[in-house]
Amino acid sequence: MERQVPEIFDSEYQLLSLIWNESPVRMRDLVREANEVYGWQRTTVYTMVKRLSERGVLDFSDSMVKAVFSREQVQLAKAKEFVDFIFGGSLADVVEVYASKKKLKKDDAARIRDIMKNYSK
Repeated sequence: MERQVPEIFDSEYQLLSLIWNESPVRMRDLVREANEVYGWQRTTVYTMVKRLSERGVLDFSDSMVKAVFSREQVQLAKAKEFVDFIFGGSLADVVEVYASKKKLKKDDAARIRDIMKNYSK
């Protein structure tokens, strides 16, 4: 059985993005990258890594940091959380609200049709 992704906050997702790009990554390299990209200090990065490790999102040992969950697993969990909270779980409502305010590109509309055809029950 696949483990459930715990809640990931925005800044934690930003840190995870750096880790996914280099995983596994040395802590000192992660600190340097987070400082260059986001302006975060060493203590901020260490605190976030510690918290994410405690929640089972990261594996941090021997100065190496590795994501436990893939980018796709976290994206799916975040998307589901958003759709459930804002749209009551209705993906159709997401598409309808978006399409009603911004015209879908033909390529996007065709892709959505293909997705629905391939994954409909």
